[in-house]
Amino acid sequence: MKHLKIAQELEDRVGEGRACWSLGNAHTALGHNEEALQYASKHLEISKEIGDETGQVTAQMNLADLKSVLGIKVGPDEGHRPSPLDHLDVGMYRRTGVSRRHSMEKME
Repeated sequence: MKHLKIAQELEDRVGEGRACWSLGNAHTALGHNEEALQYASKHLEISKEIGDETGQVTAQMNLADLKSVLGIKVGPDEGHRPSPLDHLDVGMYRRTGVSRRHSMEKME
């Protein structure tokens, strides 16, 4: 929360987006999926605002995963759409949709 507060005070939208991404991941790991959904939504909003395409892809992926866990139906606009980033390794997995890393799912 400290990172988010500082980024907001400095009006650092990039830092705020990164803080929202990080807080969303932390809440997901703790099983606080509703809170994680709020941070992932904010991350997507900021990523769109600043033109961060990789951030948008990551946020959309996180939102889809969280909505699935929460039983929220994903609309046609929210599924995977072809993107110029599909060929990139965005850190967690290649955008082929074939494999994903789920290292935090079984944390105790």
